[in-house]
Amino acid sequence: LKPAHGSLGLGIIRVERMSGGGMHYTVYRSGIHHGRASSAAEFLHRTQGSRKQMLYIVQQGIDLARVAGSVFDLRVILQKDRHGEWRLTKRVARIAPPGSQVSNLRRGGRAVSGERVMRRLFRNNKSLLQEKNDELLTLCIMIADTIEQKSGKIFGELGLDIGIDNSRRWWLIEVNSKPRKTTETEASQRIMRQSFLRPLEYATWLAGF
Repeated sequence: LKPAHGSLGLGIIRVERMSGGGMHYTVYRSGIHHGRASSAAEFLHRTQGSRKQMLYIVQQGIDLARVAGSVFDLRVILQKDRHGEWRLTKRVARIAPPGSQVSNLRRGGRAVSGERVMRRLFRNNKSLLQEKNDELLTLCIMIADTIEQKSGKIFGELGLDIGIDNSRRWWLIEVNSKPRKTTETEASQRIMRQSFLRPLEYATWLAGF
């Protein structure tokens, strides 16, 4: 469960059904709080103070793949270029702290090169790695095109949070219209510079230059 207008990973609640009935939940706020409830009604009552009056989105849980025992997702920066075409500018893996399901950098997650994590996940199998990278690019562009079509708006850049599960399937977690572009990894200065240059190039294209 996620706050509809939340940020920084605050207010996320992870709920798991227990084998003996009932549910176990974890609330991520200033700290991490664990609890149990015997029913959905009891869960809503117990978490009322954490949820306050905020609107929440309920998403299916994802059994995310792990690196060094920690779950991770990919923050993909997708931007339009000087020709108005979507391009994948940057890909950063965000690894959650041990024992946590939240990879947000403000919640203790750490940023690592997406390429480095993917190589490790697929054990440097070049053909499989290329196949999954192609799938990821196709998925991201499809998401971006769909958002523009359905919203009737134009976007020059999007930050897509993408997860990969233990069956090696891609999942969309969320999309950010104002993505952070300065995450520190071993990425080259060229990539960093390009992430700021492409929106300017796209703006000149929109203006007809």
